[in-house]
Amino acid sequence: MQRRTMTEQQIQSKKIKQLEASGYYVIKLIKTNKNGIPDIVAIPKYSRALFVEVKTETGKVSPLQEYRINELKEHGIKVEVYRGTPMDQNKRNETNRAERIFFNMDECQEMLTDIYENLVDRDFDSARKDATKLIEELKIIIKSISEDDF
Repeated sequence: MQRRTMTEQQIQSKKIKQLEASGYYVIKLIKTNKNGIPDIVAIPKYSRALFVEVKTETGKVSPLQEYRINELKEHGIKVEVYRGTPMDQNKRNETNRAERIFFNMDECQEMLTDIYENLVDRDFDSARKDATKLIEELKIIIKSISEDDF
């Protein structure tokens, strides 16, 4: 009996479904500015990836582009529409600082979830280790808020 082999497209489709089921935002690349880039990009929630939509000063974001931008933002990914005008340096610093704090807070939320799960499983050593990591992360956030790191 001859075994039926899957096509590359079928394999990609299967992998995309697996990644999406695991919480990734998945993009199948068709054409890139660099040769040899892998076929699929899988971005975990709240990653530090940045998507940029480039427009002229009067250019309009299409409804589909707006949908995709919102979809990415809901996945916790930073998206900006760049119009070629430089952002004020203070505003850029404030934005970067706020994003770092938000990212760190999200990491803390994940750590709290791990601690809770370890406590439910009565894995007190792991819960203690996770709590120590959480405290260190909170110290970083507090330091970032209290210092003028612009």
